[in-house]
Amino acid sequence: MGKRGGAAPGRHGRNVDHLAIAIRPFERERVRAHLAAHGVAIEGGSEDNYGAEGPSPALYVRDPDGNMIELMGPGSGATGAAAP
Repeated sequence: MGKRGGAAPGRHGRNVDHLAIAIRPFERERVRAHLAAHGVAIEGGSEDNYGAEGPSPALYVRDPDGNMIELMGPGSGATGAAAP
């Protein structure tokens, strides 16, 4: 995974800024409570972060290796259909 401004891909480099995971339904307070119960720190969030389905709510956490993970809700353009 990656670090903004990190080295090129390779044994010691990273080239991805973050990984986004769609959460359906996205119930912000339930997600926060679940993460807190497991000792996961929330590093940021947004009500209107732009994604593939348009502006969407999001929370940001890090995995054990320090990679940024975006937990995102449905965007304003979401159809409700699951992706294949």
